Amino acid sequence: MLHAAKHAEKASYDASNDGALAARKAGWRRHVILPAAALLATVLSAGPCFANTFKPAPSAPTPGKATGPGTTYAGSVKAVLGKPDLMATPLGMSLAGGVHAWGSTVVLTNPNSASAKGLGPHGNLCRFSPVAFRPFNKGTVASGPFLARVYRGNALIHATLFNLPAKSGLPGNGWHTFNLTMAKGMNKIKVVLDPNKVIAESNEGNNVYSLRVRVKFPCGKASKKILPARKR
Repeated sequence: MLHAAKHAEKASYDASNDGALAARKAGWRRHVILPAAALLATVLSAGPCFANTFKPAPSAPTPGKATGPGTTYAGSVKAVLGKPDLMATPLGMSLAGGVHAWGSTVVLTNPNSASAKGLGPHGNLCRFSPVAFRPFNKGTVASGPFLARVYRGNALIHATLFNLPAKSGLPGNGWHTFNLTMAKGMNKIKVVLDPNKVIAESNEGNNVYSLRVRVKFPCGKASKKILPARKR
């Protein structure tokens, strides 16, 4: 009899546990599985439009590598923001008291416009000072150091270095002054910015400027007249 009672008690306990387990399964299905299935159906029905709202975070850029126009990251060597564009302003060259447009021909008739005469190895050059032009960087990034040269014909007569910020010229009034030597007659003066193409520019076709200058007075030293010796 005792054995039968224990058996009946165990059966009742097992039945109770089975009922509780069934209730927990039903609750799990009602509160977890069904809502999850409904959410999945919503996502799938929304299509690409919904999927595009969730995008993975961009991966970290590789140090030393620019990632595209207008972007920069710590550790990158140089961001791709644009390029410089070197030029001389359209004002032209300041010479002998006037400003002369590039491509024009200037005629100098006043000997007093020369600050010195009789220069050069042959003593046939006049010096004009100051002469000036205005370099400018109209690009979107600083130029970095670059060379500028001034030629008279094929002769190099002046060279200097510039380093211009973006969309800027030289500090102050922007003029770069130098001494120019020319001989009597026609002189072709040429200004060349970045002659060795060191700077990668957005426009490489606006780096050379020239004008022609005709000097109409002698540039040699005046010869001294030798007076005849007086008779005693």
